[in-house]
Amino acid sequence: MYCCKRCASKEGFGFLPTFSCGMLLVVHGGIASAAASFLSILLVRSQDSAWWWAAWPLFFVVGFLLSVCLFELIEFLLIHLFKCPSCGARRWSWGFTEGFGL
Repeated sequence: MYCCKRCASKEGFGFLPTFSCGMLLVVHGGIASAAASFLSILLVRSQDSAWWWAAWPLFFVVGFLLSVCLFELIEFLLIHLFKCPSCGARRWSWGFTEGFGL
């Protein structure tokens, strides 16, 4: 959800409000696993196999956080292309949720 900073009307936009929390975590987890595997193969595995087991969880966490931030940033930049249906301004707040949709 995004809130217009001028008139305070709320608008659902993008793919993040339509996903439940668990479904979106699976997407981010898949991206993070691929990034962690790729980084560990490139950086660590060629040198010593013992480091791979220690570094993979770190690469997974970093990949997960970067994935979440990337999706949030893309959606935040896309919402600014559209005008508010109520007042016509292009001043939107950062995305937020209203509970878990239950």
